[in-house]
Amino acid sequence: MSQPQTHSSSPSPVRRAMLWLAASALAGVLAAPGAAQTSTAERPAQRATTAQATANGRTFTVPFSDPSRPGTLEIHQTQGSIYVEAYDGRDVHFELRLQEENDDDDDGDNDDDRRGGLRRFNQPSFQTEVTEEDNVMELNSDSSWSRTVSVHARVPRRTHLQLECVHSCDLIVKGVTGDHELTNTHGSIEALEVGGTVVASTTHGEVKVVFASLEPGRPMAFSSFHGDVDVTFPPTLKAEVRIDPGNHGEVYTAFDIVPIERPTQMREERKGKGVRVVVEREARGTINGGGPEISFKTWHGTIYIRKKGI
Repeated sequence: MSQPQTHSSSPSPVRRAMLWLAASALAGVLAAPGAAQTSTAERPAQRATTAQATANGRTFTVPFSDPSRPGTLEIHQTQGSIYVEAYDGRDVHFELRLQEENDDDDDGDNDDDRRGGLRRFNQPSFQTEVTEEDNVMELNSDSSWSRTVSVHARVPRRTHLQLECVHSCDLIVKGVTGDHELTNTHGSIEALEVGGTVVASTTHGEVKVVFASLEPGRPMAFSSFHGDVDVTFPPTLKAEVRIDPGNHGEVYTAFDIVPIERPTQMREERKGKGVRVVVEREARGTINGGGPEISFKTWHGTIYIRKKGI
C-alpha cells in the first residue's frame, strides 16, 4: 500500500507535530476554533493531524504512514506515567496532562519572609513533539525532574511498543498485541491482556504481565531489582525457562517445570591479587516440552509464573 501523499515541499516522509500547551490565561486562545488545527493544505483531510487544548493538557491525533501494517510507538519519559491502551482504529490518539505542583510547598523561611502574603503564579506550559516515519512514531515531551507530564495513548490493537519511564511513573499497557519493550526505573510495569512478546524490566517496582496470546518461538524476559515479577501465560505455553529469585526471593508456578540437568556454572572475578569465585544460582527447566527461552529475575521479590484460567 502506498503512503498517503502530502503537499509539503519537502520530500521527507517525516510528519512532525509541534504542540504547545499554555494553560491559565493562554488556554482560551489555544482552545479557539482552528487555533490548534493542522492545515488541510499540509495533508489529506482524512489523514489530518488534529489537536485540541484542554484546561491543563492537550489531546491530538497522529496517523501512521501505512495503517495496513502494524506500526511502532516509542515514548520516552523523564518524569510522568505512560498509559497505552488498544482500540479499534488506525490512528494514534494522545492525551497529555501536566501535573501541577503542590502550591503549599515551602522553600524555606527566607522565601516565606520575602513573599509577604503573595501567591505563586503557575503557568503550566509544556512542549511536545511527535515524529512519524516509515510507521515508526516517537513522542517526546519536555517532562523533567521539575515538570511531570503524563501520557495517555490509544493505539491500534496491533502495535509494537517501546516505552520508557525514569522517575516517579507507572507504565501501563492494556490490550495491545505486538513486540513490546517496557522499561522503568522508579515505578511499576503492568501489561494486561496483551499479545505477542514482552521484555519488561524495572529497578524499583513490580512487573505484572497477563498474556491474552503469545507469538510462538520468540524469547522474552521479565525482571525487577526491588519488586515482584508476576506473569500469567496461556495454558499452551511452551518454553525453556531461566529463573533467578535472588538471595531472598521465592518462586511459585502453576506449570509443571521439568528441571534441566547441567553442570554447575561458575566464573572467576579477579580483584587485585585475589580471586572471587561466583557460583550461578539460576535454575533452568522446560514447560510443555520446551520452546523459546523466557527468563525471570528478581533480587528482592517473589516470582509468580501463573497459568491463565487457574
